[in-house]
Amino acid sequence: MKKASIVLIYLITTVAFGQQGEFSIRIHDCVFTASAADSPDKQIKGLMHVTDMPSDRGMLFIFEPMKQASFWMKNTLIPLDIIFLDDTATITELHPNRLPETISITRSKQPIKYAIELNANSIRLCAIQTGDTVLITPTEQD
Repeated sequence: MKKASIVLIYLITTVAFGQQGEFSIRIHDCVFTASAADSPDKQIKGLMHVTDMPSDRGMLFIFEPMKQASFWMKNTLIPLDIIFLDDTATITELHPNRLPETISITRSKQPIKYAIELNANSIRLCAIQTGDTVLITPTEQD
């Protein structure tokens, strides 16, 4: 019976997260809608070639299993803030104002479960700090 429950939870999670691919991200009073980068192909592409992003949008990278992640801004045309989180959705590192089209590497100091990319200055505008907890929920399907 335990195996059946695990499979059911996996299927529910896959349907809720996989088909839709968008999450609500709440940090303090700031709420963002983030597209999921939940596969290696999506994680490689990230926000490359995006020329404009609304201030309430972003991208959520989901690492299963947790890993030490690396990001660069090659072919990324807008400045971004990058936030690293552990498996409890607690912020472990902040990397504000990563400049477009640079190849310097931003690497997590420890394995992470999530990374969030937001428009540059979101960290400052939302007063985000290391140790803050982030609420991550799937968005409603239409």
